[in-house]
Amino acid sequence: ASFVAMYHETALWKQWHPIVQGSGAIELWPRRPYHNLWHVPFKVFMQSEIELVEERMFFIRDRGAFVMHLDGKPPQSEMWKRYPPPKGYKAMPGANRTRLVSSVQKHTTAFTLTVTVNGEVALPGFVVRFIVGWFLPEVVRRMLRAGAACLKSDGPHS
Repeated sequence: ASFVAMYHETALWKQWHPIVQGSGAIELWPRRPYHNLWHVPFKVFMQSEIELVEERMFFIRDRGAFVMHLDGKPPQSEMWKRYPPPKGYKAMPGANRTRLVSSVQKHTTAFTLTVTVNGEVALPGFVVRFIVGWFLPEVVRRMLRAGAACLKSDGPHS
């Protein structure tokens, strides 16, 4: 439940996502329970960019399963014409695609997470090493810390 709460409360993303700017995702539609559209502002190597992300969530309650799809829209997507980047940001040059499946069991929770990034240029090796060596482990650390805080009665999601 804490993982779902962290993604649902977009204003608190800065607590666990190391490159998200401001208060996190900017909702472009009125909030819906299972389908949303966001601008996600971030800063990488002193450059402010924004990603246009469509979120879909699915719950299989009797199995304790949660599925989330986050589909970043590439710069050539027609959706950018309707939802252009805000002033001071440029559209992310690629597209993120994230798939998460979690299954809650009696004493454990299993997660499977796949992130695919497609772009028009290949990332240099040092950038890939940075992402794998620091960025992803840091996101996981912050998510675990924030997830534990979600379970506290005085936590940010209470």
